[in-house]
Amino acid sequence: LAHGYDTGKLAAIMRDFGTEWDVERVDPGSAWIAVPLLAGVMPRVIAASDLDALRRRLSNGAAG
Repeated sequence: LAHGYDTGKLAAIMRDFGTEWDVERVDPGSAWIAVPLLAGVMPRVIAASDLDALRRRLSNGAAG
């Protein structure tokens, strides 16, 4: 948690969603965002206040 977030949780999200989503933190201590990497996909941004919420939203959004 020296980075202000759980690097293991981020690594797991990148492992599960990193081929389809670019995941970044907007500002340190701020929201996390995910933007689709695939060409031709309707642009959308998924935002969450923490990595657990981001994972839930990616799981729901990735299916749709």
